[in-house]
Amino acid sequence: MGEREKPIANETEREPESPEKDELSSSLNEHENERIQELFLEPIGQFMWRGGEAEDVTKIEKGRIEAMGGGEKYFRELDRGIITFGLQRTALLSAVEKKFLPHEAVDIIMEWLQRDETSYHYRRRMASVLNKTDAEYAKNKLLVLVSDQPNPHIRELAVNLLFRLELGEVPITEEGLDYLNKKYNLGEYNQKGNVARRLTTDGTIGVFDKERALAVCFEAASPDAPEEIITPELSKVSVSDLFFPRPNETDEERAARERALEIFTKQYFKVYQGELFSKTDYYFSDLSLKEQGAFLLLREKLGGEGKEYNRLIKFARNRGESAFRSLLVLQYDSEMFGALLNISEKDITPEDRETTETFFRKISEITEAAQGVGDYLRDTYGEEEVNGARIAVITERLMQRAVELIKDWGKDPQAVGAEEIKALDQVKVDILLFAVAFKEVSSNRKVDISEVAETGIETFEGRGLSDEDRAQMKAICASNYKQSPSLLAVASETLERSFEGRDRYYLIRHGKNIVSFLRFERKTDNRTYVGSFNVSTEVKGFSIGSAINKHALEREGRTRTIEAVVHKKNTMFKHYIDEFGFRVVGEIPNYEGTGEDFYKIERPPTDTTERTELREAA
Repeated sequence: MGEREKPIANETEREPESPEKDELSSSLNEHENERIQELFLEPIGQFMWRGGEAEDVTKIEKGRIEAMGGGEKYFRELDRGIITFGLQRTALLSAVEKKFLPHEAVDIIMEWLQRDETSYHYRRRMASVLNKTDAEYAKNKLLVLVSDQPNPHIRELAVNLLFRLELGEVPITEEGLDYLNKKYNLGEYNQKGNVARRLTTDGTIGVFDKERALAVCFEAASPDAPEEIITPELSKVSVSDLFFPRPNETDEERAARERALEIFTKQYFKVYQGELFSKTDYYFSDLSLKEQGAFLLLREKLGGEGKEYNRLIKFARNRGESAFRSLLVLQYDSEMFGALLNISEKDITPEDRETTETFFRKISEITEAAQGVGDYLRDTYGEEEVNGARIAVITERLMQRAVELIKDWGKDPQAVGAEEIKALDQVKVDILLFAVAFKEVSSNRKVDISEVAETGIETFEGRGLSDEDRAQMKAICASNYKQSPSLLAVASETLERSFEGRDRYYLIRHGKNIVSFLRFERKTDNRTYVGSFNVSTEVKGFSIGSAINKHALEREGRTRTIEAVVHKKNTMFKHYIDEFGFRVVGEIPNYEGTGEDFYKIERPPTDTTERTELREAA
């Protein structure tokens, strides 16, 4: 086996240096020592505390501790939930990496992952520590877990970590490839001098020839699979493996992607294992193929040198994995690069460092969610060219709101904070609502792709709606109530008033036009009012829109009672009862002095598994 490269931790992985043991211990009283021990789960906690001395309690939070003049205020904030459980776990793993001998660090992690059910959520950080201590020793330990551990969840985590280990160049012989206790018959590639190494963290393995050009790749079998000798399906890396499909792709864009593919296959070691590894201290095989492709495409666009290229390298080195993953969004709009760098380079304090990291992580989550929808659509409709182009339109449309927000925030990066992250969270929820709605509709019938291609959902507070959106909404409302001037007056007044507040609107668009909207207004801690439900009279049989509205109600009413009023003559009344889960709880004669009679209806909290469904849809 070839010698494994050992990177120096990049600035994201390398948290700020911790204070000396005596300095930190002196700032923590006995009560605080007990508090920390309660917070840190065994067995890592027992290794962190020896003789009553604190070791690297929260290196990534050192700045905050110092700003508070010691430990007491820090732990008050911890109790209030300002300092997260995740930060504590990350700090502990960093301490394990730095304070223990390689084998000892691996043993600590092996014990922890078997005893702490939350450890799966830190598999990336765990793998990073294992790679920086002793990956070969970790491999042997994990293979034993895969073989002997009765708990299927622990075995699953062990397999996941094995696929993330950086084992360097694994030699191939005339007999084949030995990789993670399996023997692979690679046919014509069973040649001395060829090597294999992981390309991603999901089991994709690259086969490199004697000149270290990437010849083919294959999917490794799970180490717990019963087969010992495997003949994998070999394939060449293609443009579609590295890049998302683009609608209306230009000849220039297509040529740039082809050049990037050629560099990826012919110069993988020179670029990824040489130039970029030395400059970023980052294993590019920790990224997906499309994330690697996005970085490579940008590198080529910037010419591999110069001021902007150096900014890219600094961005990658300082932000680490979140930087690489966020670059996926550039495949939707390459001009966003400047905005991302501006936000990354803004002045930050220890208090908002986590906010900035979260910002970049959210961008990658949104991109992954949109591509999850694309993958599901491709599975549903197939890979025919016409459908492929329409599916690319759909994913770009789902990403449109995020692209606009990021470009806007790039003009004033200092303003990026918690509210902006909240907005990105909402974009992700919108994408997942679309996914769940489509999945539900398509389970009953095959939806015409043209219906889906131009459909999108966006969520805004009333005060955040554009003038154009407000005009469209007022026009739809006027059309729906044209037969009753008195009801139109009430509805229009309510609409205008909500435009200045924080009521949440769900807008469904077809093309550039709003075709449906509804409004949610929080009344109390456990009750929400839904109103202003309007559907354009020009839209008929719009099943995907109806499903989106249904799941918007489910999301808002998961733990809250939804209340509404509905005109007794409303043709949608039966749907509210039969499909949306409302029930009549009263009557309102002469509603708002209009002379019209209404029902008061409610939808009780459902506490459904919608969140799980949303994750699965992504």
